[in-house]
Amino acid sequence: MTPMFILPPVSAALAVMTAALFASSPSSPAGDGPLAPAIEARDRADELFLQGKHAEAVMDYEDAIWLGRRAIVNSEEETESDEDGAPVRFLVSLYRSSALNRLSMSDLDGARTEAWAACVHAQSLATTIPGDAATAAAEAEVGAQAVMAAVCRAGDDAFGESQAWRRVLELTKTAEGDGERDPLPGTGDIEENEELPRSREAVEKRLGELDDKLKRKFGGGQ
Repeated sequence: MTPMFILPPVSAALAVMTAALFASSPSSPAGDGPLAPAIEARDRADELFLQGKHAEAVMDYEDAIWLGRRAIVNSEEETESDEDGAPVRFLVSLYRSSALNRLSMSDLDGARTEAWAACVHAQSLATTIPGDAATAAAEAEVGAQAVMAAVCRAGDDAFGESQAWRRVLELTKTAEGDGERDPLPGTGDIEENEELPRSREAVEKRLGELDDKLKRKFGGGQ
């Protein structure tokens, strides 16, 4: 893994992007089941995040993730109620929110670790849920990859950001080639801002900028 370096505090524009991404977290499963403790911890963390108390939110996000993972492991045999992958999608959202919280603290190492976990768990959905729920799995990964791209951008990791956006294009490509200018699935409720691509067209434009940056950095091509 490429060594990470803690950079100065993120820019105001990136902070806006972080808050917008955070606001787009998907809804959680019903709060009266085995995930209830994780949901409660998540809600506490979310409140602290919105208050700007990011350091205090870290522990609650960690608790939510631990409780969520434990609940999923303990209920692995209850497959009928989990066919849509809702518990794992909820776990993805926890890692995603935790990554954004750490990004707000300029903890790039921690943010990358959490974003990576979100991507890995989102990718696992594609092999564990029925085909008719594939759209939800893709949306979960699009959201995770968008967070990874934000983390990489904050760390001036052009290669990592480009890889994340290329994966987003793969996930959002339709067989008919339609919808390329539509909002990316999984990010439809993210507010407009100058830093975050919100459509395939915008992602392709950003990839062009990243490719140019990489060519300049490495002197000639990929």
